Amino acid sequence: MQNHKTQLILHNGQFTTLDRQNPQATAVAIAEGCFIAVGSDDC
Repeated sequence: MQNHKTQLILHNGQFTTLDRQNPQATAVAIAEGCFIAVGSDDC
């Protein structure tokens, strides 16, 4: 896993991932224009 400086975190949303095993997410992190993490708002 590369070390990225997160520039934007979006949470409490409804994101469609196009991943058949995990089609929905509620949080994403973005760095340098790329998604670096996709997941949920749950702790």
